[in-house]
Amino acid sequence: MTPPESEPRLTVGEQRRLEDLESHLVLQFPDLAEELRTGQPLLLSHSVRAPVFCGTCVLLAVALLAGGLGGVAAVAVSMLGTALVCATVHFRALRPRPQTPPAPRDAGPPATGVG
Repeated sequence: MTPPESEPRLTVGEQRRLEDLESHLVLQFPDLAEELRTGQPLLLSHSVRAPVFCGTCVLLAVALLAGGLGGVAAVAVSMLGTALVCATVHFRALRPRPQTPPAPRDAGPPATGVG
């Protein structure tokens, strides 16, 4: 019995190309590189946090002008509820699912031999 074959090794040129590709990807997508390095997904990337914060402030200001404190409270509760639902869906999607065996196939009724 022969031992299982190990994975094929990369040539020096292939290794160099892989390192170049990795460095280009890290420069192009620093947030993704951070997620892969730490294993922790970012809820919002750094480039998205500021516009989301500014948009939230604008919506709350409009709600204050249009509906007073009641309008601000309603919009704030709506935003928090939406954020909670989105975060729940996001984290449930990241959670590993247990591996369940496939259900047994139904063999059907036994054959009677009468045709």
